[in-house]
Amino acid sequence: MHLALLFKMALLMACIGLAVRIRRWFRPVALRSTRNRGSKTAVRSLPEKRRVAAFWGRFADVVLLRRTARKSLYRWWMHGFMLAGCLYLVLFHALGEVVTVRLFPDYAPTLNPWMMLRNLAGGMVLAGVAMAVIRRRAPRLRPLTRRGDVFALGSLLVIVVSGFLLESVKIMSAPVFEEMVEDYVCPERPEEVDPLRRYWETNFDVVFPDLPPGPAPRPVERGREIHEENCAACHSRPRAAFFAYPLSKLLRPAARILGGMRVDWWLLYIHGMVCFVALGLLPFSKFFHMIATPIRLLTRRVFSPALQEGQPLRMLDLDACTRCGECSLHCSVAPVAASLPRIHVLPSEKMASLHRVLHRPRLSGSAMEALGEGNALCTFCNRCTGLCPAGIDLQAVWQATREQLAAAGFEGPLEQGREQAVAVSAREIAEAEDGGFPLWRPPDASSPILAGVKELVADCIQCQTCSNVCPVVGAANPASSYGLTPQQVLNLLRMGLTDTAAGVPLVWNCTGCYQCQEQCPRGIPVTDIFYALRNRACRSVITGGMRRAGSHSALTRFVGAPCPSERSEAEPVIHRPVSKET
Repeated sequence: MHLALLFKMALLMACIGLAVRIRRWFRPVALRSTRNRGSKTAVRSLPEKRRVAAFWGRFADVVLLRRTARKSLYRWWMHGFMLAGCLYLVLFHALGEVVTVRLFPDYAPTLNPWMMLRNLAGGMVLAGVAMAVIRRRAPRLRPLTRRGDVFALGSLLVIVVSGFLLESVKIMSAPVFEEMVEDYVCPERPEEVDPLRRYWETNFDVVFPDLPPGPAPRPVERGREIHEENCAACHSRPRAAFFAYPLSKLLRPAARILGGMRVDWWLLYIHGMVCFVALGLLPFSKFFHMIATPIRLLTRRVFSPALQEGQPLRMLDLDACTRCGECSLHCSVAPVAASLPRIHVLPSEKMASLHRVLHRPRLSGSAMEALGEGNALCTFCNRCTGLCPAGIDLQAVWQATREQLAAAGFEGPLEQGREQAVAVSAREIAEAEDGGFPLWRPPDASSPILAGVKELVADCIQCQTCSNVCPVVGAANPASSYGLTPQQVLNLLRMGLTDTAAGVPLVWNCTGCYQCQEQCPRGIPVTDIFYALRNRACRSVITGGMRRAGSHSALTRFVGAPCPSERSEAEPVIHRPVSKET
């Protein structure tokens, strides 16, 4: 009775929350600059063949998780286990009296194959949760894990484990058997209940604490007849429950204690309460993406905004985000987030900041600053959009928010953050007492890439592709803030001015996004060269004796040296001696 009331309250709360959340999809949000100008291309306007292909593509994305499978088979198995298991448990177990009975009139949860299928679905959810926990424990994803992720995985874990424990306790519980006999079994003579007990003790593994010894096999045979007349239509032997049955065997020594304490009641209330809490909080927790993500995938071709100025921001995109972290793992700004460290510049964290800005205005100040810094560091490489399993056009989201953030004065401390990072590195190098220094992260810190750098950059055609994709050049005026552009640094190296190139601020402000190296038509390892220049400068500081003098001037000569465009004509170009080490 109490569980039924709690279920109705949780269902009402979930319905109200869903109505509020879905209504927000059609309302203007604070950061959108224009009204909806999204594509109006609908499926019905396509030719017949393309219509079938579009339907199959959406079916594969939503049901078969095709977008997830393309990026990671591990995540596909993980989500597939949890999705299939949860769907079966909700439709055919939790709603068995509503859905399953109409499809299968002879349905009973204690019959086979329903016991076996229920255990299989629970095992799939358990396997998916275990895979998710292992994935979230990885060093790169651990900082991105939030309370919402822990709540979602913890709720599923408690629901499945309490369900297995409840079923295992009910298998061997004598009080549960007595309740069944009282409600459904009505023999003409009460003394015939003992043969039924003996039959269930032998074949159904029920533990009876006060069953008197009796002759065999006649009582068991009589119990089988009573069972077939009254119980066989609703009860099968529990051995098909391949998770719950072995667990009941392990708990069998404590069966009398568990039955006397009516642990089955406690487990039932725990199982039901967690289910109802998860149901009631569905619109307000990570579970909501189970509704928003399929809708986003289904409407991806219809409502996806074009990548142009002034496109609107959609609340559906924020609600569909699963916070899987796939975009952050492959983000071009990830080296910046690791070196500062500021994880709020990563795509998944920017989506969370944007969600807080739009839903909780009181926290919008700090969240807007974090969002502004992340947007300012974004290289617009479009990797996150291509990797998103929910089909969210993340690049359109960043474009839609950048103009409004700039107008509100939240561009983000891009230059300040990079200067602080360089200052911290300089202080660590100059104050090192053990003679060591931190090396920036090239593919190989000791790679002799600078030994033949002049020949390596000889193929540079000065096409400016590296400068066009460089986020540092695009964020500020390179002549006044960051020195030279990447192709000009390569030109200095081509002329043999290695020391001059090492002193260019752009080399030290490089974010390490590897866009220049990936887009270079001649295959020049531009980013690796910048890393090598940093390492060479650091080695020159240590081996040159400037560290022992207690001065930062040595590194300042490399980091803060004015570039040729800023040097006066009367000021000579000084070529500093460097170590032979690269």
